Amino acid sequence: MLRSIEGRLRLLDAAARHDFPAAPEDQRKLAHLLGYERPDALVQDVQATTARTRAEFERIFNETEARLSR
Repeated sequence: MLRSIEGRLRLLDAAARHDFPAAPEDQRKLAHLLGYERPDALVQDVQATTARTRAEFERIFNETEARLSR
């Protein structure tokens, strides 16, 4: 999902972007490019995906750090 968003962000302004747009109009355009009817649904999905990704990264990082500390 996050890679799809990154690709659509490039379509919006032809530049390599990695930040989620804060402007409502940009969110609306991005939502349309990704097939969402409502920008708020996209924002919710992005927040949920980001939270899951961060939690998984933290879990893996913490497990690896614990193994290396032994």
